[in-house]
Amino acid sequence: MTVKDLIEELGYYEEDAEVIFEIDDDIECESWTEDRWGNKEVHVCSKLENTFTGTIHGDCYIQLGVKKE
Repeated sequence: MTVKDLIEELGYYEEDAEVIFEIDDDIECESWTEDRWGNKEVHVCSKLENTFTGTIHGDCYIQLGVKKE
């Protein structure tokens, strides 16, 4: 999925909808940080691909898996 594809996909959701990413695979993390509000930023060592995009409880839910090369 390209950035253009993702932007088009997200265009179907409400402007204030939350976007939830879930990685449904084993990955190796390079590093991760958490700010004082509990927001996490994770750097991974794998290329990911979209395996599912849908709506759950009004939020945009995107499931990712490791891209097989």
